Amino acid sequence: MTCGVNIEIHPGIRFCSACGARLQVMNETHELDQMTKEDRPMNFEGERKEATITFSDLSAYTSLTERLDPELVESLMNSIKEIAIRCVESEGGIVNQFIGDEIVALFGIPMTRGDDPKRAILAMMKLHEAVVNFSRTIEGLYNTKLNMHSSINTGLIITSHVDKRDGSYGLTGDTVNTGSRLLSLAKGGQILIGPRTAKLVAANFELIELPPIIFKGKSQTLIPFRVVGISQGFNSHKEDKAKSKHEKQNNHVSLPSSVQNAFQTLFDRLDSDSQTVLRLAAVIGHEFSIELIQTILEGKIDLQGILNNLEEQRLLVRTNENLFTFRHSQIQKVIYETLLFRQRKKIHGIVANTIASLYKDCIEDHLDAVLQHFIQSDHREDALPYLELAGDCAVRSCCFDTADRQYKSALEIIKLESRAEKEKYLAIALKWAAISYRSPSDEKINLMKVALNITRDISNRESEIMCLTWMGSMYFFLAHNYSAEEYFEKSMEVAEKCSQADLHLLASDLLGRCYITSAKHELAIQVLEKSITQFDQRGMKFEASLSRAYLIANLGYLGRFEEALSNLSARTKGEPSFDQPSVTLFEKILTTFFYLRKGEWNGALDYASEVRILGQKLEIFNGVLCGLAAEGLARFELGEKSQGMSSMQEAFNLAITHNLQFMHSFFVGIYADMKASVGSYLAANQLANVGLKNASVYGNILVEGECYRALAVIEALDSKQWENSASYFSKSLESASIRKALPEKAVTLLRRAEVFLPSEQYQMLVRSSLKEARDLFKTLGMSYWLKRAEKI
Repeated sequence: MTCGVNIEIHPGIRFCSACGARLQVMNETHELDQMTKEDRPMNFEGERKEATITFSDLSAYTSLTERLDPELVESLMNSIKEIAIRCVESEGGIVNQFIGDEIVALFGIPMTRGDDPKRAILAMMKLHEAVVNFSRTIEGLYNTKLNMHSSINTGLIITSHVDKRDGSYGLTGDTVNTGSRLLSLAKGGQILIGPRTAKLVAANFELIELPPIIFKGKSQTLIPFRVVGISQGFNSHKEDKAKSKHEKQNNHVSLPSSVQNAFQTLFDRLDSDSQTVLRLAAVIGHEFSIELIQTILEGKIDLQGILNNLEEQRLLVRTNENLFTFRHSQIQKVIYETLLFRQRKKIHGIVANTIASLYKDCIEDHLDAVLQHFIQSDHREDALPYLELAGDCAVRSCCFDTADRQYKSALEIIKLESRAEKEKYLAIALKWAAISYRSPSDEKINLMKVALNITRDISNRESEIMCLTWMGSMYFFLAHNYSAEEYFEKSMEVAEKCSQADLHLLASDLLGRCYITSAKHELAIQVLEKSITQFDQRGMKFEASLSRAYLIANLGYLGRFEEALSNLSARTKGEPSFDQPSVTLFEKILTTFFYLRKGEWNGALDYASEVRILGQKLEIFNGVLCGLAAEGLARFELGEKSQGMSSMQEAFNLAITHNLQFMHSFFVGIYADMKASVGSYLAANQLANVGLKNASVYGNILVEGECYRALAVIEALDSKQWENSASYFSKSLESASIRKALPEKAVTLLRRAEVFLPSEQYQMLVRSSLKEARDLFKTLGMSYWLKRAEKI
């Protein structure tokens, strides 16, 4: 670079130290620098980095302009500017702007050093001293004294080139704003610094903490400091300069104490081509391929040579012929954080599109990378086809939780402005509902309501039926039986009007399953038996097998164990072994319920273990929860009370984490009874009341009797309120009788006999309860419970 009087200036300097003139930046010789903006494959204008900014003003400048001729004031200011340039550049900074009498300088831009805040303070101290010395030479001539006041602040600064010809930077950020405001607080001769600067230089300078202030428009209190001198034992730059000269001669750079500053310094010293490659690589990730970067840069630079040099600089490591990684993850982080947000988004989009194009024949192997970059780009909507594909791949691999997330993300970015977008939303929503209905939430239901409205908007009746059916299923798994029944019935109504027999059958079958938890057991049996017959006639073996499993569970609940076993035998012998693991899982869940109801704990334990393992493998958390809860109950009844309670608690923790309301509500009464049995009365009371609320509000009547039974046990064993306990037992027995749940009724009678056994007042009730319980156990073939009753 040269100034107007042809004095040679070192690169990076913005103003001539002889005349103060702004310098014109001449083109450098790097390949990317020679390209036009349009030709550049990557255009990095501006960056984010931690740096230090200084503001300096001539004190009493306004009165000076009133007393002196404007030409004389200009001459004085030019002299002060020359002094400022020399002082700032002597400490490795640059003067960025002159705004009237204000001088703005930067330290750490464009080149980071490990001690930029210290350099900034030294420069301002030199400036203040130099202006005072200059003032002494002119005091007699102009009858005026000159001094400066300054402010310094350190933090994140966003830079951009305002004018490529003179190389000045546009500066934004709170660091700049706060530094400027600090200047207004400084008096003549003072240097005020911000808290971040103070923290970094506290060992080198004597500082006085000033009262906290809140600048107008800001919410945070700021504590400024005043620099009063240099500390004893202060380390000057002489050693640093000597070391720097030695490093330059040996082409070696030693790292400053701060790791982040060290990597930033190394990066700043690289040529622009190397910086471009590293910034692109930092966006791609810790590991990146030469092929990918070469494709993005379109072969416009010597990439191989640059990579070899960066490897020699110990910034990168070659892992094979085509792959490099950053030597330290911190290097990638530091470089990535220099990029402006808009730059990051733009490059993420370029990387995503390049990966998709480069590996289109094996795109499934690169979906994670494509999606990661699209989601972080300006064009998230471009991720849509890849999110759908990722969901499809996850379904094929039975990774349903993963598929759930991908489909849901796809739905959230569709704009719904055109018919095509609405149809795409609907198609993905139906695929998503088919795998996510078992773990529903209010958010999922709201997304399905959008899909339902779309079906009516575009008059797609078949999809409307499916939306209604899936929403009914979601409410079913939320244990909102009343809402579930309503949606299943609406689905059947629309299906009947449209003559969609298969869809009508599907909704009817699901309604039958819903009747089980609504305690409409006889109606459930009628619907399920009819569904099984029709599924068999249509060759719909999956559906028939699953419906039969629900039927078996329901028959077991009613104590019709012979019929249940007959159906279990028919399903095992007459129906094929399916290769759909999710169907197998729910068959095993429902068979587990049968064994639990009958009191065959070892059989239940075997099935429960299989259910838990398969649920974990398929990421179907309802299955995992059911397996854990069934294991807990079985072990508890087999005498392993501590292990049983632990498994049940784990199941309930899982229910809370994944919002698994159906299984939570199904086991809440049983868990309350278990808690009461081991003396955890407060927890038992809370669980029982939650179950009763669900029964009342959402129609989950199935657990009502068990919850009343738990409250009865609490009243007797904890409070010794025998009358209250008897009342709750009566409610529990009444509920079981109305629902014809004979196994539950028999167990409740036995529990009443056990609880009231110590009370002389209720011995007659104990004997009658025990006799009725034994008779039922014998009739139902519930051998475990019969033996337990006979021990009393």
